[in-house]
Amino acid sequence: MEVRLDGRYLEEPDAAHVYLAEKLDLPEYYGGNLDALYDCLTEISEKMHLVIVLTGESANSSYLRRLLAVMRDAEEENRFLKMDVEVVQEVQ
Repeated sequence: MEVRLDGRYLEEPDAAHVYLAEKLDLPEYYGGNLDALYDCLTEISEKMHLVIVLTGESANSSYLRRLLAVMRDAEEENRFLKMDVEVVQEVQ
C-alpha cells in the first residue's frame, strides 16, 4: 500500500499527528507524539510505502525534520515500511 503525505500538514506537532492518525489509519490509542508514531510504524506488519511530498518551504520546518528522522528510524527497524521523500515546486 502506498500512502502519500503532504508535508505542509507535518510542520506543526498537533496538526501533524492528527493528519498522520487519519492518513495512516493509526489506532485510537495513538498517543499523538513522536514516540507513539515510532511505535506504530514499527508495528506495521504489511508492506507500506510512505511518500512524503515536500515543497521547498515545508522542508525547512524543524518539527518536520524531527518527524522524518523518526520515520527513517522506524523504516530501518521494520522491513515492511519503506519511505521516500519527494521535493516539488508546488503541492497540488
